[in-house]
Amino acid sequence: MYDFMWKEDSQAFELKNATSKVERFFEKIKSGEKGDLIADGVKLSYRVGQHRFARDVMTAIRDNQILLVQAGVGIGKSIGYLVPVIETIHQVKSFNSVVISTSNIALQQQLLMDIQFVSRLLGIDIKATIAKGVNNYACLKRIDDLISISDREDKALLFYLREEMEMNHTIDRDELREVSDDIWKQIQIKSRGACSRCSYSRNCLYRNISKSVSKSDIVITNHGNFVKSVIDDRDYINEADMFIFDEAHQLENAISGIEQGILNLSMIHFQINYYIVNCWLEKDSEIENASLLIHEIDKLFSNIRKSASLHFRKNNQEGRNLKIMDCDRISFDNNSVAKIAKSIAKKLDKFILDITYRKKQIGNYNQDARLNVLKEYLDVFRDMAKGMESDNIYWADYYRNNKIHIGYVSKSNINITQNIFGRGIPIVCTSGTLLDANGGYHYFKNGLSFDQIRFNNQTVVDGRTYFSPYNYDKNSLFYYDNEVANPKNYIKYVQDLVVKIEKLLRVTNGRSLVLFTSKSTMESVYKELEKREFDFKLLLQGTMSNSQICSKFQSDVKSCLFATGAFWEGIDIAGKSLCNVIITRLPFANVDAVTESRAAEFSKGQAFRMVYLNDMAQKMAQGIGRLIRSSRDKGIICCLDSRCENYIDVIKSCTPYTNFTRDIEDVYDFSSKYIINRDGKRKVKKLECRDATVDK
Repeated sequence: MYDFMWKEDSQAFELKNATSKVERFFEKIKSGEKGDLIADGVKLSYRVGQHRFARDVMTAIRDNQILLVQAGVGIGKSIGYLVPVIETIHQVKSFNSVVISTSNIALQQQLLMDIQFVSRLLGIDIKATIAKGVNNYACLKRIDDLISISDREDKALLFYLREEMEMNHTIDRDELREVSDDIWKQIQIKSRGACSRCSYSRNCLYRNISKSVSKSDIVITNHGNFVKSVIDDRDYINEADMFIFDEAHQLENAISGIEQGILNLSMIHFQINYYIVNCWLEKDSEIENASLLIHEIDKLFSNIRKSASLHFRKNNQEGRNLKIMDCDRISFDNNSVAKIAKSIAKKLDKFILDITYRKKQIGNYNQDARLNVLKEYLDVFRDMAKGMESDNIYWADYYRNNKIHIGYVSKSNINITQNIFGRGIPIVCTSGTLLDANGGYHYFKNGLSFDQIRFNNQTVVDGRTYFSPYNYDKNSLFYYDNEVANPKNYIKYVQDLVVKIEKLLRVTNGRSLVLFTSKSTMESVYKELEKREFDFKLLLQGTMSNSQICSKFQSDVKSCLFATGAFWEGIDIAGKSLCNVIITRLPFANVDAVTESRAAEFSKGQAFRMVYLNDMAQKMAQGIGRLIRSSRDKGIICCLDSRCENYIDVIKSCTPYTNFTRDIEDVYDFSSKYIINRDGKRKVKKLECRDATVDK
């Protein structure tokens, strides 16, 4: 008992000491002291918001809280949470490791730089490691297998990659030569489980990377890999004393994405036909049941294809006659297939019983992986038979050959969120876009089922909002154009985008990030603009890894990047390389099965505002936030969606921009004054901390 009390008192003293160290750090900056505040020629500038944010994080650690806090661009939230985290690791003996999860890989690398920077400032040695998903690493065995195929056209490239990996002792895509997404998919590691059975496992670089993660003070990962690691019960998750979720607004999507299941018609056929072909069925009634089972499964997929196709053409934004290719999460009428799903479940149940009985007859009691897969299918069909009362959300994923898969995910993510937030350790969730349209955290908490989580005697704190300190009134202009055609007239829509984007690229002489909500539209516009003659390069997402193309975009000051998906947030291009962000379409969520399910929780009048409008405002704020990344940045936001005028008040409320115009002449004037004719070439900082507050 007394030993326990002594440990409690000792920890309280250590936490108090860490708190004092954090306060002293920011007081030094405020008073202008030098010495240990200088690292790599960079001196920190004092920000009131950053100081208060750090206090909030330190309080969350000391009082074991779950803290939700919105911090705008320029607050320096990475330094704001790293200072208390590193001081706590250093001062508190029982506090050994922290996992920081962010939205994408590019931010992971930036955070590693931030940790190294803060570590030098504080004079504390910290071991930090990036934990990426397996798909970001190359598999030497897969490369060797591909090289052995004599007629491959890309054999020379594979040889060069193999030599580069051995020379530089790395299999990380971001540290290798540029390769397309198509090539990388052929050589990436598929799963951790396969590594243990691989003949290359003894000298596998990926296994060495995995071992180093568990020995780190701070592990930096992304949300998708974090959730996967929680499910896989990884040691670095279970041994952590704290979680920090940066860009926390993306955590819900990561959880939903990891829980998804798939019904693949070809695989279902394969599993059932195995037993038919290998004569596991003897009675005519058993064979007839199997035949009817396959027939009804085919019928189910056919019905879902038709229902989803009708739903797509009713709701798509790019023309009713557009062919469905590589589209996902298309809703279909659950009730319309419930009856046939019930019949399939009945026949599949009998099929499994017949096979199980036959195995017992012949004395085969071995584990049967195929039979276990069929039992999983049975659970899904039984749930699908419930119609609108099902436990899962169902949808159709379309592919180019008119094939579909049926996707599904649980309507509740409570199991994973309970595993994450119910551990009894301090957790910080922060982002520049965590608040909803009502100025609260309800949308975020509702998406993660906070009302159902058992928080282990912890307090969930709705933290303060820290606004960006940058002068948006002076340094930025928001231009919106309402003359672009409706995407339902797709050909005219692409033509209008090409004309408008070309004009805007020339206004700033390149230096532009063009953001799309559709990959096909992005590629169509890029293909047309590539034919034009420019004094700058056009870069297209997908031609190399995201971090590689981001680096190329920043280093080639006049280049323009056409992107979608991950590039709406997270990338940090301060300086002259980015002076123009062109939003081609307001990022409203697709009318897909998952979004519709979330909207169904609200009344019809509230659903649009609480789900679709909230989601759009959040994504818009992220996209717009790519422009002003330092106190010296100047630039233009250009929105080419004719609906922008209808939602301009929402955009104003969720972003710090103040100067709005519909007059293209204002764009010319602003560019001439602040971008094209600005004297001197602004240098990109040698060390640019994301949302950092560092000045040369």
